[in-house]
Amino acid sequence: MKTSDVSRMSIRQKVGSVLNRNPTSLEAEREQAIQNFFITLQKACYKNDEAPKEKHVRATICQTHEAHSSALFWKLAAKLPLAANAISCWKFCYIVHKLLRDGHHSMSKDSRAYIPKLEELGRDWGHIQGYGPLIDHYMKLLVTSVNFRVKYEFIPGTLKQDKIDLDRKIGNQVDTKFEFVLDVLDLLEQLLLFQKQIFRTFDRSGSSATNSGQNRLTPCVPVILDTQELYSMCVKFLSILHNELPSEPLSGFRQRFMKLYSELKQFYASCLNIHFLRQIVSIPKMPENPPDFHSSIPNFNQHHETLQQANVVPVRPPSPVEIESETLIDISHGLDDLNVQEFQEHSQIDRMQSQIESLRSELSESKREQVVEVTKLLEHISKLEAEKEQIQYQAADLAANAVSATQLNQAETDLVASQTKYLNLENAYKMLKDKHLKLIDNHAALLRSSSSEKDSIKNELFEKYSKEEAAFKTFKNSLLDLGRFRKICRKKINQD
Repeated sequence: MKTSDVSRMSIRQKVGSVLNRNPTSLEAEREQAIQNFFITLQKACYKNDEAPKEKHVRATICQTHEAHSSALFWKLAAKLPLAANAISCWKFCYIVHKLLRDGHHSMSKDSRAYIPKLEELGRDWGHIQGYGPLIDHYMKLLVTSVNFRVKYEFIPGTLKQDKIDLDRKIGNQVDTKFEFVLDVLDLLEQLLLFQKQIFRTFDRSGSSATNSGQNRLTPCVPVILDTQELYSMCVKFLSILHNELPSEPLSGFRQRFMKLYSELKQFYASCLNIHFLRQIVSIPKMPENPPDFHSSIPNFNQHHETLQQANVVPVRPPSPVEIESETLIDISHGLDDLNVQEFQEHSQIDRMQSQIESLRSELSESKREQVVEVTKLLEHISKLEAEKEQIQYQAADLAANAVSATQLNQAETDLVASQTKYLNLENAYKMLKDKHLKLIDNHAALLRSSSSEKDSIKNELFEKYSKEEAAFKTFKNSLLDLGRFRKICRKKINQD
């Protein structure tokens, strides 16, 4: 035993001395580990429309536990095409949800600083068809989940209560319990709104068997697990509040809870009808009747606090985990039989195999993209050639019709000149017509004026004539009277 212990210690010391002796190599290995993790993250958020592979998601979760932080995850997430590709963004949301549940407990605190970025991505994708509305709802759910987990940091990411004394953590203050139930209801509502959006986007009868349908359904797994635990918390603390407070102030809580109870029951029933979900997660079975918060019987709602499972998930062999870095190598067993050189050789072989696999994947993807690009270029070239032929035909037609075009231009010029001449003649005719009408009006006015003057002169002459005639008659009468007077005088003279 002593020899074995000494041998074990000597091996570890040799390994430590080798690592400590070459800081440049340590830095290179660290950079390689970061690169490997980024490749894993890229694979988990790849743009093909299928569910993320479990091994990539699990490797991402393991990295946060190894690093005791999610800082590297968020740093590398900034390099992902989340704003350019909807499917990558959708898978990223799912990975964040999984990390909040199963990742290192610092995930929620580390994620709080990135809430504005999550909200911005949700707004940007919200108005785009396809995955856009799903991403928007998922981002809102993630923001609510982060805030809930930060506020109640004593609750594990899985929301399970079996390892904590939740009653003691919440405390005896009624206001604290009231606020806790309110936060639980808010998170439950967001979860159920999100699942409604998922089921609204595909046909349950067939699309759940396709890669695209499974990609949309995969987030239902953490939603089922979250809602199950939150429902149990809500029933438990609503029962406590009803024992401590009158019924009337809690009527709003009861109304919200009954609505969520119906929606949750329908959600679990819908999930049970989907074979894909039944194979990967245990789906709870809701009691037929809602809980009775007014019952005085102890533990009357116990069957609501501990929901029964409606299905049994078949046991599947674990999928192999890709060795992304040297830190995932298990050296706790059989270390006595290894020397430093063998340890380094195995590490280098594993690292090279991982790099080869990664390069093969990238090469195949690059070839596929090149084929797509070449096909697009060929189609574009064919289209350009067809356009070229069409332009050549048009040019030939234009050359053949050059004389006709010249004649047409001359005819158009003559037509324009004729139209101009016609317009000038028409304007001159209008001017003459207006002048003629004006002269007619003036002549009529002159005639009317002459007629009135003639009548006036005639009347004046008639009056003068009448006066002269009267004077003449008077004068005539005077002469007659004078003649008669002369005759009388002559007679008298003759008589004398």
